[in-house]
Amino acid sequence: MKKRDDEPLWIPDRDAYGRLVNKEVEAELQNIWKRALAHIERHSHDTSLAAEIMEKTAFTVSRLMKRKVIRNLRSFGFRVFKRKYLKQLRKESRFVSLDSVGEGELVVDCIAAYENDLEVKLFLRRLDQRIQTMFSMRSAGYSWKEIGKALGLPPHNAESQFSYRIKRESKKLNENSESKKATR
Repeated sequence: MKKRDDEPLWIPDRDAYGRLVNKEVEAELQNIWKRALAHIERHSHDTSLAAEIMEKTAFTVSRLMKRKVIRNLRSFGFRVFKRKYLKQLRKESRFVSLDSVGEGELVVDCIAAYENDLEVKLFLRRLDQRIQTMFSMRSAGYSWKEIGKALGLPPHNAESQFSYRIKRESKKLNENSESKKATR
């Protein structure tokens, strides 16, 4: 069932454990509902899980408000929503019936995944600490505005520095690999 954009989001008063959902959290999540739907539609056109993920977000943010101070509830709620959505996507794509995969394919896929992970880690080590920090923050879901603020840079400068350094290191890496192939 696809939820229409103009319908208000309905969030239960209590979670599965009987804990109350904070009304302030509920109001902020109502405000970001359309933005959350747009985010899901960018990744996949199936918005059927959006309401369920938003409910889980409401429960999580309400519970976290009791433990820590949240300065910007709207952006924190959206960030929690994005993380829960990405976790759901990973969980769905991770399930593969082992009967449908041959033994040889499974070994090759595991080795390829390990090699890719290793290549990424080696590439990140080549970058300076500031760019590694930007990469970590961006991977964690921070916006360029938040990254720039944390590093004392305007958002556009943070993004362009990151992009420039990644391209430069990629180019160096490609040149090194091509020169090694030529000497063989």
